[in-house]
Amino acid sequence: MENIVYVGRAIPRMGLEASPLANPYTIKKTKEILERNDISPVEELIRPTSLRAYEWGLQSALEQCDNVQHQEMNRLVNIAIKHGSLGLVCCCVGKEEDGRILTEDDCHAGIIKKFILKELKQ
Repeated sequence: MENIVYVGRAIPRMGLEASPLANPYTIKKTKEILERNDISPVEELIRPTSLRAYEWGLQSALEQCDNVQHQEMNRLVNIAIKHGSLGLVCCCVGKEEDGRILTEDDCHAGIIKKFILKELKQ
């Protein structure tokens, strides 16, 4: 399936390499950063904080045209155009966290999708 793309971190046991668009802001790392800055992390806000950091970092990377994130985003846009659709896969979608199942809105894949849709509308 040429229009299904993994966008997560490396999972060697599954043979998955890290995507250039993988979220470097893990939940654990985000919590540690908050604690290091004397901010008491509220569990429900750690994932949204991680996603906001990812969105800001991706926006910054895409404003520059000579990096792997920009190249990968262009590749994904071209796949979406060629096939008329694009599926983004990450290991967090479908996992249970805090008593609920995570959706695309809880994952950086949703942020990537937003950027792709914005590019397709231009």
